[in-house]
Amino acid sequence: MKRYVLFLGVLVFIPMFGALVIGCPSATGGGGDDPPPPALIAGLYADTDLTTALDLSAQTEDTLLAKALAWLDANADGRADTAYTIILPAGRTQSPAKTLDGATFKDGAKLTLKGVDSSSTITLTGTGSLFTIAASSNITLVLDENVTLKGVPNNNAPLIMVNSGDVLEMKGNAKITGNASTARAGGVSVSDGTFNMSGNASISDNASSYGMAGVGGVSVGGTFNMSGNASISYNTATGTNGSGGVVSSGSFTMRDNASINYNTAIGMNGSGGVLFGGGSFTMRDNASINYNIATAVGGGVRITSGIFTMQDNAGISMNTASNAGGGVDIRGNGVFNMNGSASISGNTVSSGMGGGVVILENGTFTKTGASVIYGDTDGVHNSGDTENTLIGSTSGRGHAVYLNTGGGKYRDSTAGAGVTMSWNGTTAVGFEN
Repeated sequence: MKRYVLFLGVLVFIPMFGALVIGCPSATGGGGDDPPPPALIAGLYADTDLTTALDLSAQTEDTLLAKALAWLDANADGRADTAYTIILPAGRTQSPAKTLDGATFKDGAKLTLKGVDSSSTITLTGTGSLFTIAASSNITLVLDENVTLKGVPNNNAPLIMVNSGDVLEMKGNAKITGNASTARAGGVSVSDGTFNMSGNASISDNASSYGMAGVGGVSVGGTFNMSGNASISYNTATGTNGSGGVVSSGSFTMRDNASINYNTAIGMNGSGGVLFGGGSFTMRDNASINYNIATAVGGGVRITSGIFTMQDNAGISMNTASNAGGGVDIRGNGVFNMNGSASISGNTVSSGMGGGVVILENGTFTKTGASVIYGDTDGVHNSGDTENTLIGSTSGRGHAVYLNTGGGKYRDSTAGAGVTMSWNGTTAVGFEN
C-alpha cells in the first residue's frame, strides 16, 4: 500500500516501509548516532490515495481541527482500512461535540489525534460529548502523543462516548480532563465497546453528579484494559452506588503499573476507586488502587457481582471508607480471589468493620499463596502504616478481614504469606473466632 501525507495542502508520497520524516536532516550526517526524531508539525495526514487535498496553511490554530474534520466528513470514503491522523498545533483548539459514524468513515476506519507538544488541547465548546463513536460503526479513535481533551464544568454528557462494536485507545501522554457532568460518567463511557489505556495516558479531574451509579472517571459495560503507566486519578462522583474512578460491569484488566488513585465517591454505597458489578475484574503485575476515599463503603474496591482477582504484586493500599471495607467491600454475589504476592495494606475505616476486607450478604472470598492482608491491634493508624485499621477499635471488628455473615467472624491480625483464608458461603477458614 502506498502511503501519502496530506500536509498543509501538499500531497507527499512516503514509501510503504519508510519512516515519515518531516523537518531538516541531522547536521551531523551519517556514520554516528541516529538523528533525533523530528518534531511533529500540525496538519492532516492520510495513508491512502486521495484525490482532494485540503490546504490547512491558511487556518488558525482554533480552526485547524474543525477544517480537518470537515474535510473528513466530505472525503473520507476510501477503503475500509483507511486511517487518518490529525496533528494538533500547540495551544488550545476549540471544538463542538462531534459524532464519528459510518456516514463519514467506512467500516474499520481509524482516526488518530496527536499534539505537537504538551500544550496541544482540544476544549469542548457548548455541551455534549466531545467525541461520540456511533454504535456498530466499527471505528477506532486513538488519542496519542501529547493531545489533551478538556471538558466543561456544566456538561450533560461524558467527554467521550464509545458504543458497541467501537474502540477507544489512549496512549503516549494523552489526557482526558476537566469534565463535570450530570450524566453517568464524567470522563469516558463505554457501553459495549473496547477501551485500551496504555503508556502514560491519564484521566483526571472529572466528575459525575448522576443520581445512581455515576462515575467521575470511566464507566465500562464492555472491555477495558489498563496497562503501562496509565492512570485514573482525582475524579469525583456524587450520588448513590457510584464510584470516583471506575464503574465496570464487563471485562476489566489492570496490569503493568496501571493505577487508580486519589478518587472520591460522595454518597451512600459508593466506592472511591472501583465499583465492580459483573463480568470479570483482574489486577495483575504491579497494578495499584491507592489513596481513594468513599464516604460510605469500599474505599478501594466494591464488588456486588462477578469475579475479582488480585494476583502477582498487585496492591490495594491507603484507601479510606467511613463504614466498611477500607480496602475491599464484597457483597451481593461478588467473588474475590487473592493469590500470588498481592497485598492489601494501610487502608482505614473510620467507624464500622473490615479495615482491609469486609464480606457481606452472599459474597465469597479466598486468599492463598504469598498474598498478604495486614492487620492491626491498637486501632491507631499513623501516616505510612501498612496496617489496615478500624480507627479507635482494638479488636473484634476485623482490622484485616471481617465476615458479616456466618456469625460475624473476624481476623484482626495480619494474614501473611502462607495463611489461607476463605468463605464459600458455608465454611469460614483462617478467622480468629
